[in-house]
Amino acid sequence: EFIKNSYANGYEDNTFRPDKQITRAEFVKLVNKYFGFNDKGVSKFKDINQKNWYYNDVCIAIQAGYINGYEDNTFRPDNIITREEAAKIIVSIKNQQDNVYDKLNEFPDKHLVSNCAKPYIEGAIENGYLKGDDLKNLRPTSHITRAESVTLLSRIENNGDVKPVVEEKKAKDVKPVVKPEGEEKEAKDVKPVVDEKDKEVDDN
Repeated sequence: EFIKNSYANGYEDNTFRPDKQITRAEFVKLVNKYFGFNDKGVSKFKDINQKNWYYNDVCIAIQAGYINGYEDNTFRPDNIITREEAAKIIVSIKNQQDNVYDKLNEFPDKHLVSNCAKPYIEGAIENGYLKGDDLKNLRPTSHITRAESVTLLSRIENNGDVKPVVEEKKAKDVKPVVKPEGEEKEAKDVKPVVDEKDKEVDDN
């Protein structure tokens, strides 16, 4: 479904490689496509430059406001993203942080969650984005795979939230079904195309 909607891309050999770990840059690209983010900001990260394939996606993520660099002003795009980092991004976008850690405290490895990430991880657990493994551990510092990243994002829709913004963005790329007031008024002054038998109906 994600490939069908162009949220995630496969490789040239027609494989998806679900077990391959995903980098911070790759995850940002996936998130931008899923949520339909397109507006670009300005990158001040010293390890990002315009020659990088992920430059535009990092700039888009900056504008969307869901990424922060490290204290040394780097983004570290090639680092494999962790479960904690991925969950933090999603919850930040959805604005679902929670400062009451009742759900988080149920996990035996809760101490592995960074203090600054706790409100986001609590929100991720509460909304069903992040779940424990067979041993009921969160594994916040574990790296995330391509398949896991898709699963994480798919849980947003499964949770009953509003569909991704990408649908609205796509609608903006073509003429909207509902015409602006001026166009509606204009349409009233002439006969609809569908009423004229000799003219071809416009399906768009």
